Amino acid sequence: MSTFILLGRYSYEAIKGISADRTSQAYDLAKKYKGNLKSIHILCGKDDVLMMAEFPGTEEVVQFSVALSRKTGIAFRTSEAIAADRFDQLMRDV
Repeated sequence: MSTFILLGRYSYEAIKGISADRTSQAYDLAKKYKGNLKSIHILCGKDDVLMMAEFPGTEEVVQFSVALSRKTGIAFRTSEAIAADRFDQLMRDV
């Protein structure tokens, strides 16, 4: 499993749909695409939402991101995250 960070920005429509039920649905939707949402955080700044997730690969996280955007109206930017210990290991071979 790879780790991904999803940063989201609310649209006006997305703000109207805020609810604990929608948050729960995001966790369930991740499972549909073979993923696991590790955490969801609300931010005060340029981005409104930060999600830490694990997915088998890029294809699954893209499917999840688009499906969640369609469902919520939140636009996401997605990046793969490499753990620092793995990064250090990779750099030994450079």
